[in-house]
Amino acid sequence: MSQELISPLFSSKKLLLKWTLNTLRTYRLRPIKKKDQLFLVHPKPLEDFLNQIDYKDECLEVGTGLGTLTIPLSKLVRKIVSVEIDKKLAKVVRSYLPPNVTIIAGDGILIARSFCIKLLISN
Repeated sequence: MSQELISPLFSSKKLLLKWTLNTLRTYRLRPIKKKDQLFLVHPKPLEDFLNQIDYKDECLEVGTGLGTLTIPLSKLVRKIVSVEIDKKLAKVVRSYLPPNVTIIAGDGILIARSFCIKLLISN
């Protein structure tokens, strides 16, 4: 099921790593170790994760990152509220994520406590 949700760009480890590095370079971004930023660069966990989603209404995602999970997830879920602690990264991804995704810059743990949601997602 999830194979068709994953963009051809994310279909192999080589392509996903290339896209990730290119996106980081293009927007002059660097992972911030203090903020525990790690980027998913292998399609297998992405596919496995998407295969577990059966809730279709809305979800809260903690840790938008570059949107590697958010982009295919947006095809499965009606609405996503995604929280990214890095304000610069949140601004960048807001420019290219689908319209059914709302990005909030802030601490995902604090924000998650204030949401009444049925599905919380984070990789």
